[in-house]
Amino acid sequence: MKLGTLRSTLVLISVTLGAGFLLALIFVVTKPNIDANVAEKISIAQGSVFPDGDEFIERTSEDGDTYFDVMINDTLAGRVYRASPGGYGGPMELLIGVAGGEVTGVEILSMLETPGFGEKIDDPVFKAQFIGKTPDDAVAVRDDIDAVTGATISSRALTKGVRQALDLHVAGVKPVE
Repeated sequence: MKLGTLRSTLVLISVTLGAGFLLALIFVVTKPNIDANVAEKISIAQGSVFPDGDEFIERTSEDGDTYFDVMINDTLAGRVYRASPGGYGGPMELLIGVAGGEVTGVEILSMLETPGFGEKIDDPVFKAQFIGKTPDDAVAVRDDIDAVTGATISSRALTKGVRQALDLHVAGVKPVE
């Protein structure tokens, strides 16, 4: 191998290792802030889907599903379920509150839906359709849920997430102890 090629290879490896180290360092430094922001967003969403909740205790079911027991005056009042249905732009992260077998609220933590159309599923009027839905309801687009015009796939995805939460609630998720 020529000396020039060897030198170029070593420079390229050094730059790559340096860039990798710098990215790892930035990740380590910023991760606590990112985690804190995510926790705050979840806390705000929990309060939105279950406004009367005093305490939200994170649990993981035997199947690996994450949910929160909602306590009011030290009594289990309901649950907030996490769902990750696939939308038009990719997976979306949802929180769905359920008490007494009825949906108490729906919040979107994150989504990659098309700006202008798909993101209209975050409109309070659209999400209000789910309040009061029970496991006995169809909870299906074109049945008892009106889709957002131009965002049918996104509407179906959010609806699927709510249906999943109701199904988990009926199944009586068991926490891993």
